[in-house]
Amino acid sequence: MTRSGHGAARARGVVASAAALVALIALAVPAPPAFAAPRFQAVGGTVRLLAPVGSIAPFPAARVVRSFPGGTVAIDVPAARAAEAYAALVTRHGPGTVRVDPILRAVADHVPTDPLWPEAWGPARVGMPAAWGVSLGSPDVVIAVLDTGVDAAPDLEGALLPGHDVRTGGEASADPEGHGTVVAQVAAARIDNGVGAAGICPRCSILPVTIADATGTARASDVATGIVWATDHGATIVNISYAGEAAPESLVEVQRAVAYARSAGVSVVAGAGNDGTDARRYPAALPGVLSVAWTDESDSLDPDSSFGTWVDLAAPGVAATQLDAARWLQSSGTSVSSPMVAGALALLAAAAPSSTMAERETAVLSTTAAVSPAGAIAGGRLDVPAALAALGSKVVPPAQSVDGAPVIAFTAPARAVTYTRAATAKIAWSESLLAGESVASRTVTQEMTPVIDGACDGAAWGPDGDPALAQPGASTSGRLADATCYRWRVDIADGSGRTASATSRVVFVDRVKPAIRPVAPKKLTRTSKQELSFRWRLDDGTAGSGVARDLTIVTYQGRVSGSSCVGWKTWRTKKVPAGTTEDAYLATGPVCVRIRITAVDAAGNATTTTLPAYLHR
Repeated sequence: MTRSGHGAARARGVVASAAALVALIALAVPAPPAFAAPRFQAVGGTVRLLAPVGSIAPFPAARVVRSFPGGTVAIDVPAARAAEAYAALVTRHGPGTVRVDPILRAVADHVPTDPLWPEAWGPARVGMPAAWGVSLGSPDVVIAVLDTGVDAAPDLEGALLPGHDVRTGGEASADPEGHGTVVAQVAAARIDNGVGAAGICPRCSILPVTIADATGTARASDVATGIVWATDHGATIVNISYAGEAAPESLVEVQRAVAYARSAGVSVVAGAGNDGTDARRYPAALPGVLSVAWTDESDSLDPDSSFGTWVDLAAPGVAATQLDAARWLQSSGTSVSSPMVAGALALLAAAAPSSTMAERETAVLSTTAAVSPAGAIAGGRLDVPAALAALGSKVVPPAQSVDGAPVIAFTAPARAVTYTRAATAKIAWSESLLAGESVASRTVTQEMTPVIDGACDGAAWGPDGDPALAQPGASTSGRLADATCYRWRVDIADGSGRTASATSRVVFVDRVKPAIRPVAPKKLTRTSKQELSFRWRLDDGTAGSGVARDLTIVTYQGRVSGSSCVGWKTWRTKKVPAGTTEDAYLATGPVCVRIRITAVDAAGNATTTTLPAYLHR
């Protein structure tokens, strides 16, 4: 997938369609017959294969990655054994059932040597001075940046939420080469801070999701996982400044992830690519993704921008950003134009909080300005004031003057949704006032809403007690009830009567342990079948925080003694993708096999259940 542009390069990123394989132990694998193997492309010495759920790992060196909705699992295998693994899986499941996760790679782009960019014409071209008179955005609106990571650049101070690295399962990594940091600044660099340039939504939040390595290489399966993770962690818009050449059928997991995001009201925006042709690039060309081309100062498509009637709209593709105190970059490509559109959708969400995803997208797409040549893309160039006007009565006028009003920025809770079992929560925020001003009054209001079917009831928010006076910058909540969501509103007024109000992110209180219920076997089962299949159901209740976020399976083997099992010993412990509900083993008897499952939900509640055993003859 072509990365649409970079601070040091208009780059090509690589994306491949993938899923994660439920870990299965192969005690015996038949010798694979000869197959016409597809082209295998390796990343870090491994090839990723996608196969139906229930697949048996073809050899011990294979590594389980993750599973996807729809019955697909993925496995990384050493590149030298990719053909062997592919053949083994096809032998088991049949032709046409196994796919290779496609890979594309970053290509460097030319960047001018001038360290300072004399004027930021892109935001001006799309009408931001007028749009900022309506709204500067809101920290409650979250732009997920799926990229190489995002560094804490000076122009992103207060913008970054704790993110995630889909490749490691840990926190989002630092940005090894700047691409993700540039993209984040185009969308949400801070305004009026004397640093860098202003992003399109300068008071919105950035959720970093690492999908690529330092070479700008990513897999489509990681893009899919990143979209789902961002959706589950409060994203309003997902930006993907990557594009690549791939067969649509190889992107099944990405398409499902896009559909999942849209079902939750989350827009997905992607750069159309920098190939200068009308060839479709992905994920931009997938249904449901807003694809963005790149225009110059005269609203003409840049010669290097991808184009075609499959491209939805365009935006300026040049930006000036500051990575740190000593490094300025001029960046170009659809890596820049894509976060401009993502930032515009975020600004609309902040200005019109009652608007829907569909209404905001329609407002953006129906108000574009003409681009040259006519008909080169489906729409035109982004016009943010016109999009705001199209939302009409849904736009909420600013409650205070933009100039000189206090600014409140919450720093805790840090996540879009924080799941907890604790009895209280810490809240913290920063306050910025004009020089010489001081706070005349400050109150904190705790608000609450019940949890219904595993989600906060957005229509039932109300105060939980009277507003309380608070010290500057920090406070401790009142006692938190189970199965309830909480947030806090801070109101301040300065000595000149200018006021400000801000609402924190959400804390979801869950003290209910998830339940694990056996499906197969439900009791000790005697069998001579080669494959032993374990299946179970996970349930966290209507007031819980959802399916397990962490799942561990411990496998035990025992001896057969008459009609019972004795001498149980631990055989293997493994982590499996959260939400996995089945596992399988090949066995030759006589042997007894059982598994113990530990599930941990998002709030940290843990449950351990041992499923009944198989007695294999």
